[in-house]
Amino acid sequence: MPDMDALRQDIRYAFRALRRAPAITALVVGSLGLAIAGNTTVFSLLNALLLRPMPYHEPDRIAWIVENKNPELAGTINGVSPANFLDWRERQESFSQIAALSMDFVTLSTGTGSDAAGERGEPVMAATATPELFGVLGVQPAIGRAFLPEEGAPGATSRIVVLDHKAWERRFAGDPSVLGKTVTVNGQESTIVGVLPESFQFLDPRVELWRPLALDPATAPRDERTLLVVGRLAPGVATPAAASAMAALGERLAAEYPEANKGYSVETLNMQDQSLSSQDRLLLVLLQGALVFVLLIACANVANLFLVRTQGRVTELAVRSSLGAGRVRIARQLTTEALVAAAAGGLLGLGLGWLATQGVASALSARLPSFWLPTVDARVVLFTAGIAAVAGLLVGSLPAIQVSRMNVQETLKEGGRGGSLGGRRRLASRILVVAEIALSLVLLGGGAVLVRGFLQIQIVDPGFATAPLATLRVDLPEAENASEGERTAALAEVVRRLDSVPGVEAVAASSIRPRTPFVGSEDYSIDGMTTPEGEPAPTVATASVGPGFFATLGVPVAAGRDFTSGDGPESAPVAIVNRKFAEKLWPGTDPIGRTLTVRGKARRVVGVVPTLRHAVFIEAVDQPILYLALAQQAPTSAAITLRAAGDPASLAQPVRDTLTAYDRGLSVSPVQALDTFTDQFFVGMKVVTSILGAFGTLALLLAALGTYGVLAYSVAQRTHEIGVRMALGARAPEVWGMVTRQGLTLAGIGIGIGVPGVIGVTKLVGSVMQGIGRVEPLAVVFMVGLLAVVTLLASWMPARRAAAVDPATALRGE
Repeated sequence: MPDMDALRQDIRYAFRALRRAPAITALVVGSLGLAIAGNTTVFSLLNALLLRPMPYHEPDRIAWIVENKNPELAGTINGVSPANFLDWRERQESFSQIAALSMDFVTLSTGTGSDAAGERGEPVMAATATPELFGVLGVQPAIGRAFLPEEGAPGATSRIVVLDHKAWERRFAGDPSVLGKTVTVNGQESTIVGVLPESFQFLDPRVELWRPLALDPATAPRDERTLLVVGRLAPGVATPAAASAMAALGERLAAEYPEANKGYSVETLNMQDQSLSSQDRLLLVLLQGALVFVLLIACANVANLFLVRTQGRVTELAVRSSLGAGRVRIARQLTTEALVAAAAGGLLGLGLGWLATQGVASALSARLPSFWLPTVDARVVLFTAGIAAVAGLLVGSLPAIQVSRMNVQETLKEGGRGGSLGGRRRLASRILVVAEIALSLVLLGGGAVLVRGFLQIQIVDPGFATAPLATLRVDLPEAENASEGERTAALAEVVRRLDSVPGVEAVAASSIRPRTPFVGSEDYSIDGMTTPEGEPAPTVATASVGPGFFATLGVPVAAGRDFTSGDGPESAPVAIVNRKFAEKLWPGTDPIGRTLTVRGKARRVVGVVPTLRHAVFIEAVDQPILYLALAQQAPTSAAITLRAAGDPASLAQPVRDTLTAYDRGLSVSPVQALDTFTDQFFVGMKVVTSILGAFGTLALLLAALGTYGVLAYSVAQRTHEIGVRMALGARAPEVWGMVTRQGLTLAGIGIGIGVPGVIGVTKLVGSVMQGIGRVEPLAVVFMVGLLAVVTLLASWMPARRAAAVDPATALRGE
C-alpha cells in the first residue's frame, strides 16, 4: 500500500530529524512527558473514584439509605437510627434486602482461655453487620460461611467472626483449617466460621474481622444515628423510585416519632455513583482541568520550539517542495514529527505517571478501600495515549499551517531567511507565549485558592494547644445492658485509672475528640423564642464532656463553673456555652443561670468557655457550641483525652496496659497523639496540594522557557539590526532595555488576559468548595508580580546577549 509506505517513510524521517536536534527533542519530550504525567496521575484518581465499577455484584443496583438533618450535607453518607432501620426493614418494598453495619475498634487476641489472659491484646478495626449485608453486596466467603439469619435475630448471642482475607493470611498464615478455631474479642471467645475473598473490602481497609449485629426492637435507640445502611434494589425498581418511596416512609416515621425524627429526611444514594459527595466529585474534575491547563501550556511551549526549528529548515523544505513534494506531504511530515515526539513524551509521561500514582496510592491506602486506590489500568493507558495524540496534533498543526503558506520562490531567493514565513512565525510565537502566561496565571490563581483554603483548614487555631494531647476511644463493656448509673460509674473508673498512669498530667472523657471531622447538632429553644410555622427549629453544635475536659485542653472556664462529678443522671440538667453561643442568645447579658431546652429537657447554664474550634473543617471556625454534661447523657462509649507531661505517643502502651488490667472486655481504639489523629483527615488535601504545587511550578517554568525561546530567537534574527543600532550610538543598557521590554510586553498582555480568568476560576472553585473560594487582591498582585519576575529572568539572558553584540562583527557577518 503506497499510503502505508509513505507513512513509514514519514516516521523514519521523523526519527532522523528528531535525532539531528537532540537538545530540542529532549526539551520537547521532557515538557510533554511531565505535563502528561500529571494528567495521567490525576486521571488515575478520577478513574478509581468515579469510573471504575465497585467489585460487588451489580454495584449500580446497590444504594445507601441515609438520614440527614442538615441541608448542607445533602447527598453525603450519614448514620441511621437503629430503631428506624428496623422499621424500614419491616415496611419498605423497594429493596430485596437492606442491611445495617457499624465499625469500631475491638481488642483482639488470637489465644484463648489462659493463653488469651497472658497475651497482650491488640486494637483492630472490626465491623458489625446484620446477616443480610453479604447478600446485598453479592459476596460469598472464600472459605466457610457468612452469617446465618438467626444470628441477627433479636436476643441472638452468637459468638462468631468472619475474618478479612489479609487478617487471615497475617494472623493465621493462610491456614485453611482455621474454621472452628477461636479468637478472643474484647475478652470473649469467638469462633471463626468464614474467611472473605481476597478482593473484598468495604469502606475501611483496616477492618480485620466481621461480627453479626443483632438488633432488638425493644431496646434499639431511635435518637442515635449509629448505623450505616445499604440495600439492593428490588427487580424492576430504579433508584429514583426507591428514593421517593423511602422519603415517604421517613416522613411517616417522623410523624409517628416526632421527638427523635423531627427535621430528619431520608435519602437514597446510588452506591456506584454517589459514594463520593458532589463536592469531592467536582474537586476531582477541577483538578483534572488544572492539569489540562498544564498540558496546554506545555503544548504551546513545544509548538514554539517546533516553529523555531521549522524556521531553521525553511530552505530544506522549500527545496523539497520545488523537487515535487506537495504542501500536504510536507505538512504531514511535520505533523508526523510532532506526533512521534508526543508519543515519546506519552511513554515518558506514562512511566512518570505510574510512579506518581504509586505514591498517591501509598498515601491513601490507610484511608481508602483497595478498589478506590488509583492504578494505571487499561482505561488510564488509553487516556494517556489519547492526550499524547491530541498534544502531538496541536503541536504539529502550527508548523504545518505555516509551511503550507510558504512562498517557495521567495524563500529560495532569500536564502533561507524566511521572508513572510519568518514574520508569521514570530507573530505565532508571541501569541503562544501570551497564551502560556495567561494560562499559567489562571492555573496559579485557581490552584492558589484551593491550596490556601486547604492550608487554612489544616492550620486553623483550635483555641488550645494540641501538641501535648493524646486521644483514644473506649466502648464500655455490655453498655447496652447496664443502667445509666453503672455506665457513669464505669466511665468514671476508666478516667480515674488513666489519671494515675505515669506521664499523664490530666485526663477527661467526652462524646467527641477535641479535633474531629464532624460535630453533631441538636435543636434548641429558649424562653420567648418562637419558630415560624413550617420552618425548622434552630440548631446548635453540641458536645457532651466530662469534668476536667477544659482543664485537660488547657482552657480556663471564662465564667461560672466547669462540670463536676455531681452533675450526674439524677441531678438537674446543666450546660456550658461557648462565648459565641452566649453572645448569640443573650448579647450583653450574663448567661449564667439562664435556661435552654435541648433533647426535651430544660438545662441551666452553669458556665461559659472560650470559643474552641473542634471540627477540622473551616466552616467550624467560631461556631456556636453547647456543651452538655456527659454523665447526664447515659454514654455507651466515650473519647478519652489525655494531657502528657512529655511525648503523648509514649502513653500508648501504658494506657492500654492500664485499661486491660481494669477490664479485658473494654473495646479500645489505638492511642494516638492528637496531632497524628487529626493528620489522617488531611491526607487527601495534602495529595491535592502536592499535585497543584508541583505542576503549578512546572507551568511557571514552561512559561519562562517559552518567553526565553521567543526572545533568544528574536535576538538571533535581529543581530544585524542590533549591530546597526549600536554602531549609530545605542548603548548596551538601551539594547538590554529594548529586549527586556519586549518580554515584559508579552507578559503584560498575557496577564491582562489572565486576570479575568483568575476571577472566573476563583468563583468556580468557590461554588465547589464552600468558604474557601475567595480571591484575595494581594494574592493576585503576588501572582502577577511572580509572573513578571519570571518573565524578567527569562528575558535576562537574551537581553544580555543582545547588549554584548559587537557592531563590527555583526555588520561584517551580515
